Amino acid sequence: MQKCVKRIHVGIFSTFFNPPKPRRFEYIPRYFDAEKEAKEQRRKRIEQEVKRERGLVVSDDEYVPHIRGQFRATKEKNARVIHRQNIRRVYIFIVLLFLAYMLYTRLV
Repeated sequence: MQKCVKRIHVGIFSTFFNPPKPRRFEYIPRYFDAEKEAKEQRRKRIEQEVKRERGLVVSDDEYVPHIRGQFRATKEKNARVIHRQNIRRVYIFIVLLFLAYMLYTRLV
């Protein structure tokens, strides 16, 4: 019994006198050269365009014309889908109004 009590007291005092060290923040900066990246992207794009002009097959995953164009195309596509959905809802609403009118006139 005595040993158990001593271990508890030793454990309490050891954490009091030797508190655990805080974890260190280890930030390793990475070098990024924007000009080099831009040159590399232009080079790849030009190579893919040359391949397309020669008639070679280039997958669409590899060919990315412009990121701005991709965002615009996605936005336009989503706008068309939403427009179609809204038109469909208007047609359904008109048909339901017509059916309600027909039911109302027959019941009255």
